[in-house]
Amino acid sequence: MATLTFRERFNRYMRFKDVDRPPFYEFLGFWTETINRWRGEGLPAGVDVYDYFGFDKREGFPMDYGPIPRFIPKTIVENERYRIEVNDMGITMKILKTSTSMPTFIDFPVKGRADWIRIKERFDPRDIRRYPKTWSPELIEYYKETDRVIGLSMPGFFGQARHFMGLERLLLSFYKDPGLIHEIMDFWADFLIEANREIVEKIRLDYVSIWEDMCYSRGPLISPKLFEEFMLPCYKKLTGFLR
Repeated sequence: MATLTFRERFNRYMRFKDVDRPPFYEFLGFWTETINRWRGEGLPAGVDVYDYFGFDKREGFPMDYGPIPRFIPKTIVENERYRIEVNDMGITMKILKTSTSMPTFIDFPVKGRADWIRIKERFDPRDIRRYPKTWSPELIEYYKETDRVIGLSMPGFFGQARHFMGLERLLLSFYKDPGLIHEIMDFWADFLIEANREIVEKIRLDYVSIWEDMCYSRGPLISPKLFEEFMLPCYKKLTGFLR
């Protein structure tokens, strides 16, 4: 078989057709400490890690799904070891300065319905600032003609609700305030559809990924029953639009 382009290979593979070789991707990236260690072990300086390992080429459409306007970042405490800050998503967290690691989450912007009503005003799906400044007929043509795989990644329903409320409050609210969780997830489904409408209509997308991060080392954080009640209808609505 002749050598396929990145895009041909990906699309044939995803449709169970013959390919010259399987696609080769790294989707999550590398921590700085990892790359620095590799440099010390022989990775040439100035060489891109993705080129060095021969990963296939892909691009993600740079859509902004965050609050607009952003929250004003604020540092609360800082010393040699860590910094406690409110970031531009309105989340208060403790960040280690000595190495890369997950932050410790302290507080979140939505504690109840009143907070939810206020914050959702920052999520206008039709705000033009959600699109890159280079959005143009020329960019649309580039995405159509490139041999790179073009994808769109977006926060899912559990994942975004967790960003709003924090994990513990979200999990308790499935039982203590299910109406609010339904409202947040239904809103997010409509938001994603309207925010992505022009992209889906004008760009040749090869894949869409929806991020949740709703499991840990011993299993899912909610039951299949809760998923089916709260999230599945939203997924059906969103995937129906994307298809």
